[in-house]
Amino acid sequence: MTKKLRLTPGICYMLGLYSHGRRRDCLYIRTYRKALLDRFVEILLKELDIKPEKIKLEKGEEMEALTYNSKAVKLMQKTLERKDRVFKYFNDYSGNYFAALYDVDGGSDANGMYIRKMKEDESRLLESYGIRIVYKNGKHYIHGKALFVTLIGKYSLTL
Repeated sequence: MTKKLRLTPGICYMLGLYSHGRRRDCLYIRTYRKALLDRFVEILLKELDIKPEKIKLEKGEEMEALTYNSKAVKLMQKTLERKDRVFKYFNDYSGNYFAALYDVDGGSDANGMYIRKMKEDESRLLESYGIRIVYKNGKHYIHGKALFVTLIGKYSLTL
């Protein structure tokens, strides 16, 4: 039986990165933002206790980092299966999770703030906090920007 993941705000940020990541077999990120890569590596080292030699880094214009740690991946998957309970409350944990989603798949345009590829359960969670989501042109627009910024403002690297 797999133990539960010991949740911290940093682990919740990693859950957001993993949830919207491109790979399911490892903890992985590809980005142009050095601050995002640094935060990913910091969480791996300090909160998941991954040894530095187990982290593969590729730096250039587009940077990548990954680690193959089946235990950590399994714990992430198990935790995300119950994300409706884990992120039920408007707090530091949910703030970090949604900050990660915004940092990797979010942005802003003439129509407002958005997150691409938002899952239905994530949209429901935001709506339970009073943040309305409207899908338009392949993006999930956030209506209730002030409340959303209050949720992720302290944790987002791109806001």
